[in-house]
Amino acid sequence: MALPQRLLSLPPAMAAWLRDQPRAQDQSWFSSCDPVGSKLGSGGGLARLLADAWMADGGGDFGGWLGERKRLAILAGGQSRRLPAYAATGKIFLPVPIMRWSFGQRLDQTLLDLQSGEYARVLEGCPDVGRVLVTSGDVFLGFPETLPEVPEADVVGFGMAASPELAAGFGVFFTPRDQPNALEFFLQKPDPSRTRELARDFAFYVDSGVWLLSERAVRVLMSRCGWREGGPDSISFFELYSGFGPALGRLPADPDEAMAGLTAAVVPLPQGEFYHFGTTRQMIDSVSELQNRAGQTPGQGDFWRKPHPDMYVLNADFEFRTRSAAHSTIWVENCSLPPDLALPGENVLTGVPVGVGEFVLAPGDCVDCVPVRGGGWVVRTYGLDDKFVGPVGQAGWLGRPAPDWFAARGLRMEDCGIDGQTDIQECSLFAQVEEIDAEWISWLLAAQPPRHPALAERWKSANRHSARELGEVADLGRLLAQRRRLSARASRVFWEHRATNPFYRVDLESAAALYDESGAPDPVAASDRPMERLQEAAFVAAVDRQRAGDGATAEGEAFSVLARHIVAVSESRPVVPRSNLLEDQILWARSPVRLDLAGGWSDTPPFCLKHGGAVVNLAADINGQAPVQAFVRVCARRHIVIRS
Repeated sequence: MALPQRLLSLPPAMAAWLRDQPRAQDQSWFSSCDPVGSKLGSGGGLARLLADAWMADGGGDFGGWLGERKRLAILAGGQSRRLPAYAATGKIFLPVPIMRWSFGQRLDQTLLDLQSGEYARVLEGCPDVGRVLVTSGDVFLGFPETLPEVPEADVVGFGMAASPELAAGFGVFFTPRDQPNALEFFLQKPDPSRTRELARDFAFYVDSGVWLLSERAVRVLMSRCGWREGGPDSISFFELYSGFGPALGRLPADPDEAMAGLTAAVVPLPQGEFYHFGTTRQMIDSVSELQNRAGQTPGQGDFWRKPHPDMYVLNADFEFRTRSAAHSTIWVENCSLPPDLALPGENVLTGVPVGVGEFVLAPGDCVDCVPVRGGGWVVRTYGLDDKFVGPVGQAGWLGRPAPDWFAARGLRMEDCGIDGQTDIQECSLFAQVEEIDAEWISWLLAAQPPRHPALAERWKSANRHSARELGEVADLGRLLAQRRRLSARASRVFWEHRATNPFYRVDLESAAALYDESGAPDPVAASDRPMERLQEAAFVAAVDRQRAGDGATAEGEAFSVLARHIVAVSESRPVVPRSNLLEDQILWARSPVRLDLAGGWSDTPPFCLKHGGAVVNLAADINGQAPVQAFVRVCARRHIVIRS
């Protein structure tokens, strides 16, 4: 069976940018988007994604196409109203730091890297009747190491235990207490009192948003969205979870004739982990929860002695000299900032280019600098808890009523062409400028800025974009190139401070590629601890290969360090061998034959020295006799002769 294919539903600009990248030629990935200017909902978006992927593979028989391979569909094309910083790329391309409990993660990894690896592992272990595993792009679900058995059904939902109060914000699976996999019915955001009443007879699990669909379920979905094995333009709006969920189960809450024949099941995840990246605050909180995961094996270094603070500086040129214990809820990513820039707390800064200077931030102020196609920048200012929902005349912006922003600058909304009844997400609030400076950002952020008619006129007369439009006009090439440059620069700092960060746990080839791009001098292994010296020498070799060398010298050092480390225990406790055989005696030894079944070299250094090792094998006799025999005798000369 072919490996699962990853299907991504993304914002328009990101989908277009990805199509021009080398990964677009990799058949294991496919990306598309909802039609520009419209939204299809989770169900319609999934149908559009599947239809686009099917057509990209040449069309033909849709059922045959579904049967070729399993597919992981990640829905990440939302407007990201409550997490503006990553609206243009989609939340799945939100950069995440190296987790201090992890091994093999990358310095340039994103939420997609965490999601796709974990979900692909689940999909590969699912019954063949399940063809499409669908999930939301703003959720990371951590599955237990030993996966639960997934039953065969047309729709399988993965549920998490939760309180009735928490369940009130989600879809909820209800199952008989003695049949936890059998779905009785599904309720969308039930009142806590209703959940408590039902809990007397049923177990209940919050819908994690991860669903496994059979071919039959996919066909029902496609039909429900108006698709008839033609072009994707016929697909209409439909919500997967609220539309499908209540119609499922043995006693569906909202029966639907089209879905009546679908079987449904639930997989409870008592040890599952749910991390939500739906809002700006949740982004920081979820990363901190991931960093401080309970039950993970501690790593090396002093950074395990206390919980990870909720301050993150990623892919950035920022020394953060004013950092203190008083700071909290801070996220700086893809930025070049003055070292003394004051961050009072609850600040998110993304995309700030080099040379802007020091601007003034209040608690809760956030800044996102977005390069736009054709040149220039848009500075998107917002508050940490802004929702970008509702008419602009009544909505909140920068933590205050939006009309206050205009009044404080001597502007009238109607004079700026803004109707107070326009949805704030659709309102042209963000001015495009050729260059960004600190005065401009400070003026945009201030609750009560000094009167500055020139800046007010600059904003009023500029080409302005709405939050929705920024996802369509963003220059992703410039944005991601800046991130890559800053990530490369940060890799040098990461190497220099390796004693106090997770350097010894990262993917060395990926880190070496970034280090090479930084232009830093060739690294030199220096640690006097064997396992650290081994890792450093391997990194030096990887950098040398990036710079057209063969890495042989450093690689040889790495293996030498490993060899010395392996024999160090024996050297510390030397033994003196002594023969108990008489001169004419021969030692005869017999053993069963060994059959290796599994192990994957996990008992081989250096892996077993870091993680321990385990193998599975059998010992077998032949005709009731141990078939492997050896005969040994002592000879007069001080040599060893082996005959076989």
